[in-house]
Amino acid sequence: MRDPGRGIGYRVRIARAIAGQALERDMQFRAQAWTTLAVGLLEVGVAIIPALLIFNTTTEVRGWRIGEVLMVTGFAQLLNAFLAAVIAPNQTKMSDYIREGDLDLILIRPAPAQWLAAFRWFEPAELLAAISGAAVLVVGAVRAGLTPDPWQIGLAVVWFVVGCVAISLVWMNLGYLAFWLTSSDQVRAFLDTVLTAGRYPLAFYPTAVRVVLLSIVPIGLATTVPAQALRGVTDLSGLGIAVLIIVALLIITRLHWSAGLRSYGSASS
Repeated sequence: MRDPGRGIGYRVRIARAIAGQALERDMQFRAQAWTTLAVGLLEVGVAIIPALLIFNTTTEVRGWRIGEVLMVTGFAQLLNAFLAAVIAPNQTKMSDYIREGDLDLILIRPAPAQWLAAFRWFEPAELLAAISGAAVLVVGAVRAGLTPDPWQIGLAVVWFVVGCVAISLVWMNLGYLAFWLTSSDQVRAFLDTVLTAGRYPLAFYPTAVRVVLLSIVPIGLATTVPAQALRGVTDLSGLGIAVLIIVALLIITRLHWSAGLRSYGSASS
């Protein structure tokens, strides 16, 4: 089963249609948007409480001040908003796609099946959680006394985008385990744990954990590394390695999807 050859323009048109339907749907349930915003504020509040308690008795922990830690928390909240809006709505449905036969409908549509399975659903209201993340990020930068120049801001944005792409690909691969597992609930629990760890600088963790959070489940690329860029302690030297990691993840993701389809038995068969 191979995806039909379609260009980028075709995918963009599908993405616009999906986004339009999602916005129309969310406009009918405006209370959900306010609830999402409130939950985002609550999540950030819960995340910064441990940091406030730690820095109540000290001004610096492993080279990080309270304002800089808040910046990491802000980036983590921005990442969570993106994942909740774009990635989670689709990957949490992979088990249902396979068990209930919805994947059959995706495979017969005139669109790239892997792409459609990854981005079929979009939750715009979840992006409101990014407001609280951006606020914490700005407050943290002000508290740390940082005035990043355009180069540092641009570098932070690049690292954040790289991190978002990397963690999205990892999540997709974990979601594809549904081809062989009866339930992928533990996958979401694992990712929630990792996302929680990403709210704090990697320097707070043992070396082994840091390696995992930078390479295997590279959430640090979207949280700690962008914050370091704003601090002026990160340059382009590691970006090439990060890009190679993404290329490797893209190849693995494609191969994993193909292997899953070969083992997939249609729900109607």
